Parts: sequence; structure tokens; C-alpha cells
Amino acid sequence: MRSPDRAVPTAGRRNEAPSAAESATGTRIRQVVVGGAVGSFVEWYEFAVYGVLASTLAHVFFSGVGGIGALLATFAVFALAFAARPLGGILWGNVADRLGRRRALTMTILTTSIATALIGALPSAAAVGIISPVLLTLLRMVQGIGGGGETPGAVCFVAEHSKPERRGLNVAAVQAGAVAGTLAGALLPGIMTLLVASNTMAAWGWRVPFLIALPLGLIGLYIRNRLEETPAFAELAEAGNRASAPIREALTDRDNRITLVKAIGIQAFGGVTFYLLLGYLPSYASNTLHLTGWRSFSPTIIAVGIALITTFLGAWLSDRVGRRRLLIAIAVGFIVLSYPCFMLITSGSQGMLTIGLVVFGALAGAVVPIIAVTFVELFPTRTRTTNFGIAFNVSQAVFAGSTPLLLTSLQSATSSPMIGGYFVAAVSVLSLVALLAIKETAGAALD
Repeated sequence: MRSPDRAVPTAGRRNEAPSAAESATGTRIRQVVVGGAVGSFVEWYEFAVYGVLASTLAHVFFSGVGGIGALLATFAVFALAFAARPLGGILWGNVADRLGRRRALTMTILTTSIATALIGALPSAAAVGIISPVLLTLLRMVQGIGGGGETPGAVCFVAEHSKPERRGLNVAAVQAGAVAGTLAGALLPGIMTLLVASNTMAAWGWRVPFLIALPLGLIGLYIRNRLEETPAFAELAEAGNRASAPIREALTDRDNRITLVKAIGIQAFGGVTFYLLLGYLPSYASNTLHLTGWRSFSPTIIAVGIALITTFLGAWLSDRVGRRRLLIAIAVGFIVLSYPCFMLITSGSQGMLTIGLVVFGALAGAVVPIIAVTFVELFPTRTRTTNFGIAFNVSQAVFAGSTPLLLTSLQSATSSPMIGGYFVAAVSVLSLVALLAIKETAGAALD
């Protein structure tokens, strides 16, 4: 039973205006959340644009290959950017753990936005030959290096500013920036297909979504330059307890290595399902189901919109019922529902396709922020961003980035429309095993 001396102050303050200190704290955390979310928006906006425009980019950069080979080459470049992400996670994690979270965040958003804009300025293969896809590959790898530090840095930055009881919800805002960026990156090309003829889209229209990343990045840079360092890192710095070699410290500790392996397994089903929505299924809708224009993009846009809602819902629930329990339930959901969903997706009906994608989007949106905040709570402050960067990006490189390429190849080789359902179920089993091997982290103190 709650004691009277705890109940009275709560009741007495219920209708009072917040103090100046509380208002300042509320304003500060809102600024922190916006600063974290804006970089995630830019990062995932570009990745979504590339995935949705894959068929057009195949024509622009791999016109000499033709057919399914051009699309496979486009997805191979997509996967290469993910192969560069672990390097970015190590690089920017090292900066964040040694020099500060804020400094790393200002550098990652600048790297990502400039590389994205430069892709929009590249000449086509028809104009300069092999130089065009080579430059595309190099810039995608620069994006991967920048993006490899963006999500870990932004999530750790916001989480270390947050109270334990709202940590999941605040991190969800960062992940919502990623989902909103994904939605914008899927929506803009979809609108352009309605307004611009297909030959014009291939000639110059595809450039517009990429070029927009530069002003978005500059706005994000301005916001982040005005933020304060996190209390957790500031305490470490004041005590002279910062890690001098975060990557060495993370990899030489046996317990930490075991936790890293578990985290890589947990991230697997989150990354695969998200990039199933963005990279593989939009191209499947146009190339296999022969949906054109808005009909090929709208199911993905609707599904990502649902994912934006469940991002907050999932994080809110995780603050109350626990991260591990909810993640286990979602993993089981993917194992059970992946086959039925792919029956809907491959039915040939746009309505059934949309229903299948909405189910995937709802589960994928919920899982993203819960995994992110779990990673923050699994690792110590001294090497938190480095550990997060390694686990998140290695998993993304191995599982998520290869999803469009792998499924397109397997679907072409086997002619089985259900291959995606089998793949998602298998990866979800792997993540379930990893989840069963960790303890609950919700409410944990960030040392």
C-alpha cells in the first residue's frame, strides 16, 4: 500500500504548472530528441530512395547489363554500402566514446548528406561508361561509413539524456525519424512517378530525391551544434575515466564479446524485415507482379506509415512490460505470420499485397526502437557507442543489406514466390534464440 507521504505531494502537484527547472529540462530533452531524430531521418531517407528507385537506377547506372542482371548489380551496390557500415560503426563509435557523443553526431550527418547529394549529381553510364557505377559504389560506401555511426550515436545520445522510465519512448522518437525518413524516401519517388514521365524520370527525375539530402543535412547539422553533451559521458570525462581504446576494450573482454554475439543475433530479424519492405518488395511488385506507377509504390508507403505508428506503440509498451518479453513475442509473430503474409503479398492482388505488407510493417516498426534501447542498456558507458556500432552494423551488413540481393537471386533461381517468407521465419528463429539468452534490461541504470 502506498504511504500517505508519497500520495499527498503527487496529488498536490497534479494541477500545478511545472517549475522553471522542470520546463528547462523538458525543453532540453525535446531538443535532444529532435537533434537525434533529424540525422536518422536523413540517413534512412536516402536508403529508402535507393531501394524504391532500384529499377530506375539499374537503367541509369547499369544500362549495359540489362534485364535482371542490371537489377542484381544495383542491389549488389546497395549491399556494399552495408558492408562499409561496420567500419563506420567502429570509426564513429571510437570518436563518440573518446571525444564525445555530440562531436561524432555532427560529423556523421555531414558525411551522409554530402555523399547522398553527390549521388544525385553523378553522370549516367550511357554518358561516361564504367566510371558511373564505380563512382556510385564509392559514394554508397561513404554513405555506409557515415550511416554506420549515425544510428548508434543518435540512440546512445538520446538514451543517455533520458530518464529510465521514458528511455524507450524517447529512443522511439529517434527511430521514428528513421521511419519518417523511410516514408519520405518512399513517398517522394512515388509522387514523382505520377507527375513525371518514365523517360524523364530516367533522364533526370531520379536525381531530385538524392539532391534534397544536402539541405536536410545542413539543417540537422545546425540543430546538433546547439546541443549539450550527455550527462553520462560528461561524468566519465570529468572523472578521467574515458576509454582510450574503445574497440580494443570491447573486443578483449570475454563477457563483452559474448554480449556482442547475442546483440548481432537480436538485430538480425529487425534489419531483415525492414529491408524486405524497402528494398525487395517494391521491386518485386513492379518486376514480378507487374504493378506500375503509384500501384507499385502505394502498398509500401501504407505499410511504412503503419510502422511509424507502431514504433511509438512498441517503445511505450517496452517501458512498461519489458524489452525482452515484447521482442520475444514479435519474433514469434514473424515466425508464425511470415508464410501467410507472403501468400498475400504474392497473390497478385494489390489489396492482398497491401494487407501482407501492413502486417510486416506493423511488426517491423515495433521491433526497431525496442532493439535499439536494449542495446544501450546491454553495454557500459565507456564503450557503449562502439559496442552498439559493432553489433548493429555487423548484423545489418550480414543480414539486412544482403536481403534485396539474396531474395532477388533466390526468387530468380527457384521461381518460388514464397522464398521471402521462409527467409524471414528462419532469421526470426535465430533472433529468438539470442533473445532467450539475455536478461531483461528495461529500467537499468546507465553507469
